[in-house]
Amino acid sequence: MTALCAGGTSSAKAGVPGKNIIGGGVVTEGLTLISPWLLPLALLVDAFLYDATASCGTDPPALPTFTQADLSNCVGGIFNPNCPTTLQKVKDLVMRWLWFQWCKCDAGGTPAFVNPTLPAGIASPGGNVTSGCFEGTFSGNPEVIAGQFAPRPITLELLPLAPLWLGTDGNGNPNTAATLPAGSVISIHITGSITFPAGAGQTWNCFFTTYNSAGTFLADLGLAVLSNVAGTVAVDQVLTLPADTTHIGAAVYQYGTVPPIVTHLTATYTCGASLGGSLEAPCESDPAVLNALQAILDVVKLLQRQLVPFGYVAGTAHAGLTGQGTIAVSGLLGVAIELTTLPSSYPQDSSDPPYIWHAGWVSMMTADGFIDEARFHATHQVWMPRMAFSSVATLIGYSLAPGIVATITELLRQP
Repeated sequence: MTALCAGGTSSAKAGVPGKNIIGGGVVTEGLTLISPWLLPLALLVDAFLYDATASCGTDPPALPTFTQADLSNCVGGIFNPNCPTTLQKVKDLVMRWLWFQWCKCDAGGTPAFVNPTLPAGIASPGGNVTSGCFEGTFSGNPEVIAGQFAPRPITLELLPLAPLWLGTDGNGNPNTAATLPAGSVISIHITGSITFPAGAGQTWNCFFTTYNSAGTFLADLGLAVLSNVAGTVAVDQVLTLPADTTHIGAAVYQYGTVPPIVTHLTATYTCGASLGGSLEAPCESDPAVLNALQAILDVVKLLQRQLVPFGYVAGTAHAGLTGQGTIAVSGLLGVAIELTTLPSSYPQDSSDPPYIWHAGWVSMMTADGFIDEARFHATHQVWMPRMAFSSVATLIGYSLAPGIVATITELLRQP
């Protein structure tokens, strides 16, 4: 017997699973829809199990009453001794909301869910609420195929985490797609950037292939095909899906004879009626916040480039070096060394590459003193010393044994 059902019985709606794990994402999305002013607390609520079979047979928790103190209780996180009381209220609110989503009165109508009252002095974010049901990202080099109508690669990173299904695209090629609930996905918002290498002959494509529940190909929804572009192109496009789409495939690829095209894409799926949601543009961007975020991004990028570099670019090459000397440098990751002249009198072993003895030394230093050094031990050698410190080096020192001529090329972090 439940008070919500006027003393009658209640049960789970048809098709609702018996046990459901409620994680942070569902808590966040639920609060977005019912009480967006509680969103700052969403990530502090632990995941929990919602047993629909048991919970739907009884009344949900009572609608909690919130005050200004409930939000201030959790400033600084869970270490505030009053914060657990507030978080229990938030969990009770989510539990009550879930009851109205998944449970029903067995006789008569089920009453509507009532949102909690906004406490005095608390501002509620504005904006429109939509349901962002999935977000996928692709970052890297697309697969190279023979031509535009060749079998396309499968870019799983841009597809929802759903059962996969094999169909045939509009060109008759096999294509893997993700299975979606009928009519759930309305559109896909694609954002990101595409960076082309120098030179002509490159073509880049991105397609989302749609099918209906019978497995019939509906349409290719593609971003603009890009060919023979120099530099970076920004991507910001919304693809509207046919109404009866139940399967979606994704492919990012290039064809041509030039180096890889660096691609960064985010695909945000917008759904119709669903459990989840997100706030769109609740307020105008604060220039001070944007400047601070840009400064943080710049520092993170510098740390990544210098401490865990995934590549380098060649700087100035200093050729014809003999004897001893120094070279003024800045912003180094390391150096590439080539011994262009090596007299046969210098012993080498039979390893691959051959190890050379007594060819000389290379070092890095600043005006304050020595940083690190390495032997010249191969005809072609890359030396990256302690990367955190190589960037502060202002001088490269070298000492070559008699008769040896070398070229030292500065290796710089990627911009």
